[in-house]
Order: sequence, then C-alpha cells, then structure tokens
Amino acid sequence: MNNTLFALCLALAIISVNSQLLSKLIGGAQNAAAQILKYDNDNDGTGNYHFNYEQSDGTKHEQTGILKDAGNLNPFVIAKGFYEWISPENKKYRVQYEADENGYRSELEEGPGLPPNVGASLLG
Repeated sequence: MNNTLFALCLALAIISVNSQLLSKLIGGAQNAAAQILKYDNDNDGTGNYHFNYEQSDGTKHEQTGILKDAGNLNPFVIAKGFYEWISPENKKYRVQYEADENGYRSELEEGPGLPPNVGASLLG
C-alpha cells in the first residue's frame, strides 16, 4: 500500500514538472507576457453559447454552439469557430473548425504574422 501511494505521488510530481516545462517550451516568453485584450462569453444555459477572446500576442479564439434536436432523445450541439496564433517564426496560423452530427472538420490557414514593431508595442 505504501509503495503504491509513493509511486502515485511520484508520478503526479513528474507530471506537474513536465507540464510546466512543456508550457514554457510551447508558449515561450511570448505567451507568458500576453494580455487579454477582449473577452466575451454568453451562455443561455440550454446548450446555446458564444465566446471569444483576443490576446496581445495575436492569439484569438471564437466559438459558437447551437443546440439541435432539443426535444428528441439524442440532442447535440453544433460547434463552429476558429482559433489563431502567431508562431515564434512570426507566421499567423488560423484553424477554422466545425463539429456536428457528421463529426469534426477543420481547415488550417497560414498567413503573415505581426509586423516586428506591432508585437513589441502590444507587449508594452
């Protein structure tokens, strides 16, 4: 019993440290300093919702959910939206997606990033 408890605590500690390191590797210093520029969240409590946010590092996410077949045995939510970010190489990536009764579909778009002086001015 004590060995199992010790192993569980050790595993949780390793996962915690690894997740912190991973977030630093993925996000880097760029995301650590990002400020929230815009945030909206509207949920009517029946399955319909809309949210969006925008950060100073160029990250954006918007999603709308609509409840379908509410009166039937198998109601479901259709979710549509996008998220975008600026890579460390200053390229803008945008994923448009839709999830419904036919599954999940997404499309990746790549474009120019922020001009060099815009990123610096947004971060202060």
